[in-house]
Amino acid sequence: MHLDFVAKPNAAGELGQQLDSVLKKAGLVEEGLESGLLLVSDREARLVTLLTFWDAERFQSRREQRIRWMRKLLAPFADGPVRAQTSTPRYVVAQSPEAFSFESSLSLRTEELAQLAG
Repeated sequence: MHLDFVAKPNAAGELGQQLDSVLKKAGLVEEGLESGLLLVSDREARLVTLLTFWDAERFQSRREQRIRWMRKLLAPFADGPVRAQTSTPRYVVAQSPEAFSFESSLSLRTEELAQLAG
């Protein structure tokens, strides 16, 4: 689920921690929420997108209810309406699937991050 909204003034900075707390209290993991990603625009700090990833089978059976639920949970943080869209994600890689090794890619990224961190 892809949720877009304008955050209330001066709220975008601490929005991640607040949303984490609200989503945990709501028990969405038990309802099929797998993970989420909060995106704050680099051009306008109040433009926010919350991407949520759900167990597909559990999500589809109660799609409209979950959309209403998420809009209600985000309403206190939004300065206006919360727009919701749903889609099916596809994993895209630049290489052919036969040549791509998730494990080696992950370990390479971990090594790169360790070097950057010092």
